[in-house]
Amino acid sequence: MTYALETPQFNSGMLAHYLTTELGRMGKAAGLALLLLAKVNWQSDESFGPRGTINHLTVRKMADALGCSPSTVHDHLAILREAGIIGSEPVSDAKGAIRYCRLWFTGFLNWLQERFEAGVAPSKPSGGGGSEKPERNHNNKTQKIIDLDEVKSVKFGPLEDMIRRADPKLASGDRADCQLVFDKFRSYNMRKGTTQIGVAALIGFAKRFTEFQRPKAPSYQPAAAKVTRAAPVAAAPKDEDPAKAALRKHMDPCVFKAWIERLTFRRTGSILTVVSSTSFIKSHVSQHFADEISRAAGPAVQVEFR
Repeated sequence: MTYALETPQFNSGMLAHYLTTELGRMGKAAGLALLLLAKVNWQSDESFGPRGTINHLTVRKMADALGCSPSTVHDHLAILREAGIIGSEPVSDAKGAIRYCRLWFTGFLNWLQERFEAGVAPSKPSGGGGSEKPERNHNNKTQKIIDLDEVKSVKFGPLEDMIRRADPKLASGDRADCQLVFDKFRSYNMRKGTTQIGVAALIGFAKRFTEFQRPKAPSYQPAAAKVTRAAPVAAAPKDEDPAKAALRKHMDPCVFKAWIERLTFRRTGSILTVVSSTSFIKSHVSQHFADEISRAAGPAVQVEFR
């Protein structure tokens, strides 16, 4: 799938014409679609990403712009993807950390192509060469097998939609975060030595997620045997912040290693600053682990996320 068609008809007016029909037919997610329309990069250079894409938007930024919750943005993104209106892929930095999601209007490109083939508009390129193509995306809808060595994030992709539709629950009955479910699934299979596994297995895992993460009933074991539960997490450094050390001791080892271990904890008086390497990690940690970090820091300490 290309990001853009090199034709004079690839412009904001034609895209708005296409969206008017599609959104009127759907009656859903119009606000998000119009926000994305306003953010499309129409330039031929790549200062803001390839031509025809929407870049540097996070779910938090979209939620703030629309005045809604991040979960509503996730749901509307899923609606637009399932309707074939948008496509998406995660964009990583040089270290492999996900920075943001790249979006583009796949339905608009298909619509233009059909018009060209039907003779409604000239198909001769306007000059300037071919269009950009995205790198191979492992999270695509035709995928039957997941390569766990390569797929480490499900954010903004079809795998996230599949997990959400499976409606995984926490032991408390609340909806489980899709990335957390995938992290557990990946860790569980990697420990067994399984690196290639079917999508159906992931969906089944998500549906039974409460069973996988529910604490087991205490058994009659010697006290010494219970201490080995934290073995997968490395020993705490001598100068580690007490709050981080407490989280290391009490959190699920897999979750701690995936989200907390690489955070930097800095104290200034009664303020504890939690520093993340990317805005995506900051957003996830502040949404899902703020209460646990605050409890570990103590009642007199104010926690800030950066």
